[in-house]
Amino acid sequence: MKKISIIVPCYGTEQYVEKCINSLLNQTYKNLEIIAVNDCSKGNMQEILEKISEKDNRVKVIKNEVNKGLLHTRIIGSKKATGDYIAFVDSDDCVDIDFYRLLINNAEENNSDIVISNYARNEKGIKHINSLQHNSNNAIYEGKEFYKRYFKQTGRIIRYHVIWDKLIKRSIWDKVLEEVDNLKERVVMTEDFVFSSISLFYAKKVSFCDEAIYFYSINDNQSTSTSNLKVSRINKNISDINTSYAFVKNFLEKNNSYDEYKEYLETWYGAYADETVMESKKIAGDNRKFKSKFFKSNGKALSNQVIKF
Repeated sequence: MKKISIIVPCYGTEQYVEKCINSLLNQTYKNLEIIAVNDCSKGNMQEILEKISEKDNRVKVIKNEVNKGLLHTRIIGSKKATGDYIAFVDSDDCVDIDFYRLLINNAEENNSDIVISNYARNEKGIKHINSLQHNSNNAIYEGKEFYKRYFKQTGRIIRYHVIWDKLIKRSIWDKVLEEVDNLKERVVMTEDFVFSSISLFYAKKVSFCDEAIYFYSINDNQSTSTSNLKVSRINKNISDINTSYAFVKNFLEKNNSYDEYKEYLETWYGAYADETVMESKKIAGDNRKFKSKFFKSNGKALSNQVIKF
């Protein structure tokens, strides 16, 4: 049986992480390695993780010496992986009991480099199984066929560009690590876009497994939450977006593929930048003076101001 290494970045999710990891330990597919990385969470995360690992030796616990952010925490965890396949789960999410059996069977039967699952949204305890509107009918794509679809959707179909719904062959992920090792900035927002853009570029075959369901939670305390934004957080989100899109742009240029996807990358970037500006309307009341100044300087799409395509 092939081994799956599952990396779980942990920060600020003490009330959810045990349920998350239990959903992995209870999988029908047993040959799993679960690497939980504590990114200096402020609560009792380390204690929770160590208690779980004492009960099941498939769980390995790593603690960052300093807060690294989501992108580098995932990199750190994946470098410790020993599996034939790599997967990621956010520590406030969980997966269906048959999730990884379905994914790895699909990967092995189709010889796929990447398999993409379906997902359901869980927002504050209310489940919305709304991803089925993008049902792929378990499609299989070869060559660059899916990569073109990936960019053409310009961020509108979440299951295309997030990293947590994908099972990735180790040989593909090793190529991703070679690239992202050059990214030194601490990135939290849009890091999925970096990982997916690189891994899907190298994949020769991508398949979908609609029966496998990932339960994606939306909580106010998650690292990418836009609830109760502060000035510093807005500026950091903008910086992350600029960093991620500039990195993907440079990657495509290096691989002589930028011109083919330039139009879609511009559209995708502009949409995310504008969305971040709109989210800034949620700034807390004590930052009202900043709000007026912010919109005067950032009222237009950031894509017209920062990255010159």
